Amino acid sequence: MKKIYYKFISMLILIFSTTSFMFGFMAINISQGEASKNHQVLASETQISNDDANFTNLIVFATFSDEDEFIDNTYDSTTVRQLIDNTYSNCEYNISDYFYAVSNGKIKMQNVYLFQNNHSLQLSNPRGYYAIKDDDLNPNGYESGQEALRRLDLIDDWTNAVNNAFASGAKPTSIDCKKTYSISDLDKNNDGIIDAITIIYKNTTQNISVSWNSPLWNYQYTTNAVSVEKNGKTLQSSAYVQLTFTYENTQKTLNYIDSNGTRFLSPATAMHETSHIFGLLDLYRSDSSSQIYYMSLLGKPISPVGQFISNKEREAMGWIGQNQIKTLSAEGTYRLNVTSSNIVADDVLAYKLKLQNTNKVLYLEYRNFKGTQNKFDSQKKQLFLSNGDTLKQIYLKSGLICYLANADMKIPTNLNTTGSNWNYLALGGTQSTKSDCAVGENESIYITETLNIEVNTITDTYLEFSIYGDELKNNTHTHELTHVAKVEPTCISEGNIEYYHCSICDKYYLDQNATNEIEKAQTILQKTNHNIVVLPSQEATCTNTGLTEGERCSTCGKIIKQQTIIAKKPHSISDWIIDTQPTTETKGHKHKECVVCHTTIKEAEVDKLPSHETNPDIDDDNNKPDQNANKLDTASIILISIAGIITLGGTFAVIKIIKKKKQRRF
Repeated sequence: MKKIYYKFISMLILIFSTTSFMFGFMAINISQGEASKNHQVLASETQISNDDANFTNLIVFATFSDEDEFIDNTYDSTTVRQLIDNTYSNCEYNISDYFYAVSNGKIKMQNVYLFQNNHSLQLSNPRGYYAIKDDDLNPNGYESGQEALRRLDLIDDWTNAVNNAFASGAKPTSIDCKKTYSISDLDKNNDGIIDAITIIYKNTTQNISVSWNSPLWNYQYTTNAVSVEKNGKTLQSSAYVQLTFTYENTQKTLNYIDSNGTRFLSPATAMHETSHIFGLLDLYRSDSSSQIYYMSLLGKPISPVGQFISNKEREAMGWIGQNQIKTLSAEGTYRLNVTSSNIVADDVLAYKLKLQNTNKVLYLEYRNFKGTQNKFDSQKKQLFLSNGDTLKQIYLKSGLICYLANADMKIPTNLNTTGSNWNYLALGGTQSTKSDCAVGENESIYITETLNIEVNTITDTYLEFSIYGDELKNNTHTHELTHVAKVEPTCISEGNIEYYHCSICDKYYLDQNATNEIEKAQTILQKTNHNIVVLPSQEATCTNTGLTEGERCSTCGKIIKQQTIIAKKPHSISDWIIDTQPTTETKGHKHKECVVCHTTIKEAEVDKLPSHETNPDIDDDNNKPDQNANKLDTASIILISIAGIITLGGTFAVIKIIKKKKQRRF
């Protein structure tokens, strides 16, 4: 009963939801890339490492119960898994690069993968279960009106597969499974929510019908049904995107090769759907009509590579701020920098003006579709079809784009609008695609009956325009002041005085009545000096290295003067020290050591004593008997011998004399 109740409530939410999948992107097919035989994978311009990333997209491949594995199927020698990874991370126009550029460097997205033993995840139902019923071709499909329930079944199906994979020990990995990521890497902002999940189903081979708003349609939605624990912390899913790519057709015109020879799939729809995860909303109606169309990815993605969103949308997301979007407050000539794919700090990318007596705000920006300053906007990309032909790209007029947005709507959307009531639209042009709405050089446009804009100069990098009209003459608007509290400067950051800023005229005031105007530079308090403390030197010894004197800021910890290492001193070596005296039966032991730290430097044995020696000199390195003693012993022997001979001779002489005397007696 609980599951039936849950599905009933969820079905009501789905029916009344205005999320993107209910009015899903329906007019553009997902095109993907086969490629040439030179299919080397080259790193993108902003290859994001795990340490640098602040957002993780978990990509999950899924097959239905009646399907075989597909991720290692090859198209012109490139596997599906490599085509997907090229599209998201490696090719010249990859999805991670897109969000890094469009967010002005604020989104650093990495893409990781979840496999089950290096395979895609297997779902429990066949694909046809999630498609409309056809008695002949798809008898197991759903009846008309059951789409919402089957969509919930599909959510249950893939989330159960993901949960089972995690429960069995699967970890996020690189596309080749050679690198493993921590579960905590899925939640880069540590809010307990998995940053994003992208489900990629196998390309459709069954003879089924997939239509707009059906369970298998490409869309973005949310579910908290995925849950995984890491070190006692539970992460839950939230935003996810589901996509189905096709990989080839008979003409081989679906897939693409960039200027580096990297094969990839069309990222346009994936860019569009993933942008919803960050909070952007659709700029078309449920009948696919739009007054923005090609002037924003959220109006109509350009295939194969999606274009930039408008600067109004970037402002709403906090990706650019008051340094890049200025408020018009007077007639005159102004310069706009081109909306590029490079990261900018203080370039003015847009101007805005609240129109009097209306709920509309005018936004002006410069888009250059024929140049190379924005690689995603440019319609001169070096792209090739997988059959080798050069891709023919659409024509978009470059120049000043003029938008009108509802003043009370932060993130614009045109869902649920009717008739001529559009929340966000691009002015000018005759084409429904807005491909010609830009105001070119020496052209003009009337925004209202009295407000006129003329474009004076256009270069690849900037545009100059003049604006005149009652809206700006003797501008007596009511200031919309924001109070900015005083911030004390530190040695690492500037501070500011207390001041007031008007969001309408972009001026700065010292008082809340806006009578004492100042320049922005006058609001800034310069950094303070560092509070320097001395890091004492340390003398080197024979056991420890030393350090020179250094300096550090006690406030911020910055090293002002780096300490350098002083090498250890050499040991001071002693003479031989006897540890064990030798005997005639056993050897002795001796060593040399450092007289400072007493570290043993050298060890040696002392030979046994000779049996006739009782007091040997054992202080010699070579452990030899005393040679002087030997010399003395030899001399003694000689002297004794001589004495003996002399004595013996004397004895013989005495004996001879005695004998002679005896003879004389006879």
